[in-house]
Amino acid sequence: MALLFWAVVILLFCYPLFQLLVIPFRNSDLAGLFTKLFESSSLKKSLFNTLVFSFSVTGLSVLIGLGTGWLITRTDLPASRSFRQWLSFPYAIPPFIGAISWIFLANPSNGFLNSIFGAGFLNVYSMTGLVLVETSFLYTFVFLSVMAALENMDASLEEAARVSGAKPWQVFRFVTLPLIKPSLLSGGLLVFLGSLASFGVPAMIGGPAQIRVVSTEIFFLQKMGTSSGLQLSLLISALLFVLSLAAMMVVFYLDSKKSSALLTGKSARASKIDLGVFKYLVLFLLVAFVFITLILPMLGILVSALSQVQGELNFRDLGFVNFKRILFETDDVHRAFYNSLKMGLTVSLIAVTLSVGLAYARTQTLKSSVYKWLEIFIAIPFSVPGTVLALALIVAFSQNFFGLTFSIYNTFTIFIYAYTLKYLHFSYKMVFENFQQVHPSLIEAARVSGASTLQVVRHIWLPLLRPSLVASVFLIFVPALSELTMSVLLTGPGLETIGTTIFQLQEYSDNHGGGAATLSVLIVLFIFIMNAATKKLSKGKFGL
Repeated sequence: MALLFWAVVILLFCYPLFQLLVIPFRNSDLAGLFTKLFESSSLKKSLFNTLVFSFSVTGLSVLIGLGTGWLITRTDLPASRSFRQWLSFPYAIPPFIGAISWIFLANPSNGFLNSIFGAGFLNVYSMTGLVLVETSFLYTFVFLSVMAALENMDASLEEAARVSGAKPWQVFRFVTLPLIKPSLLSGGLLVFLGSLASFGVPAMIGGPAQIRVVSTEIFFLQKMGTSSGLQLSLLISALLFVLSLAAMMVVFYLDSKKSSALLTGKSARASKIDLGVFKYLVLFLLVAFVFITLILPMLGILVSALSQVQGELNFRDLGFVNFKRILFETDDVHRAFYNSLKMGLTVSLIAVTLSVGLAYARTQTLKSSVYKWLEIFIAIPFSVPGTVLALALIVAFSQNFFGLTFSIYNTFTIFIYAYTLKYLHFSYKMVFENFQQVHPSLIEAARVSGASTLQVVRHIWLPLLRPSLVASVFLIFVPALSELTMSVLLTGPGLETIGTTIFQLQEYSDNHGGGAATLSVLIVLFIFIMNAATKKLSKGKFGL
């Protein structure tokens, strides 16, 4: 029965992606399609841009994540706990909000910083701007992964090296780095997948600069509405899916390496390295980094939201005019808020319910390697770029739904389906880890005492699982609320979401300016509130 439940979920997850792989190869002129793909100068340029963009973001993220993670966990850096929170917070903010902020700050023609330092001082509409903005959010994947590995590894190995006379850089190079390498590579691959899947930042910053990447190329080909454009977008998506799948398998392999004996416990507390005369220099550099990557962009969208004239800071022009116009005079925004809240809550409840069912089925049956593969299957949609996943759902269900006569295309249901596919993996991992911590003897003792199944659930399962369930809702609801990459392809009349509305306001539908920043401020404020509530309800166990 447990395996049957898993099988149904796997079918729902894999069917659309299977269709995406099969449909392009049914084309009678497949050879001609491949020829067109490899001979197209725009597609080759997009592929080149994608590789430059993704590898640059990954390389910078690895350097930043490794350096900051080591400084916080292994040195006597002042205010390390505060830095841990500040450096983690970009993880919860959609990168396209950062793009909106940096467009306001570093637009070469009327950017706020350029008005201070001189025209052309900064130009966000460039490959450099694209890479730096994306890196300022995605480095958190490496940072959190490395920091967790450093805190969980056996610090006595480092102590032994120091006692033997090794210098701090030798301890790091020959002891620490080899032990955390799986976590470092895993975080780096997650960044690579994230940059490969990114749509909002390349569309908003790369669009005006005529820098297209594969994700934006798929979007424009699909929006062309021609048969040739659709066929090319399907073929590109299929190839991108295979690449993402290969990268995800490597991530799973590296994650399995983390469970070695060297990383499973703490036999000694790591000694803090004295930074000496460099302490305040490092402190200054970290403060500057946090200011540039987090505080300045957040101030940027706030000033943009309050400014009646974009690109200028005139205190007499600051006010809540944009908030009044967007929130009370724009009907699409009302519908977008309603749709996003409804979708976010629905997906959160569905994903958490499925996670509990899957975790229960997994823990109550014999431990088998079969479940490892099943868990990989539900993780596949998370690793696939959002544009690819959305296109898979469109081609799979535009005519019918699993052979039934109705279609879910251009309906509320396809959004729920897409969001659940994308975010279930988050919820399942967290719930399953907490399921494993509930000892079977507790359940047996309750049953021997005459407790019914409902009483076992109420008095044992729910109290012990409540923190992870609350965190799961947070992990799903927040990204679903402002999701853009999938929604921009799935949206239709009456199906506006906050993410697509922000994108439209930023790109072409806001003559006054500041509308996208106004909604972004509300999203960031909501993320702060949700994070604080999650930390309080979970007693600090979950949250940033």
